[in-house]
Amino acid sequence: MLSRVAGNIYWMARYLERTEDLARLVNVNANLTLDLPRGLSPIWGQLVAITGAMDSYQGDYEERSVLKFLITDANSPASIISCLGGARENARTIRDVIPREVWETINTTYLYAREQTSLALSKRGRYPFLQEIITQCQTITGILAGTLNHDAGYTILKVGRNLERAD
Repeated sequence: MLSRVAGNIYWMARYLERTEDLARLVNVNANLTLDLPRGLSPIWGQLVAITGAMDSYQGDYEERSVLKFLITDANSPASIISCLGGARENARTIRDVIPREVWETINTTYLYAREQTSLALSKRGRYPFLQEIITQCQTITGILAGTLNHDAGYTILKVGRNLERAD
């Protein structure tokens, strides 16, 4: 296996795991706001701190600003759209190694996320948007587990995914 292919498999797995984790993190924090008494709200800036993107964040820590940074900002290294873009680019360059369904699902998920930015930022549409992202990431993981040869490439994929989980 070429080192370029191994590197792309590794980063594709990391970006997909990061996307799912970030969607779950935002979803949990948004659900937390539903259970808090009036007048109290979670500190949205903590989400930026958790992602390790404090240095690149420019703005206040109000809900909309933080969500825009973490979901739809293509320039943010910690946004869902940026992570999906990274996974998509890595998958595109190794299309001959990964199953066609994986590429199609990653591409479809990326296009969905890009097209549904207004849905993602609205309180009413946030949950369905994030659930769709989580579901698609899990679908991709399942397709990879079920169809990718369990050889060196699959091992590298698992290393990338598990390192992202540990990180």
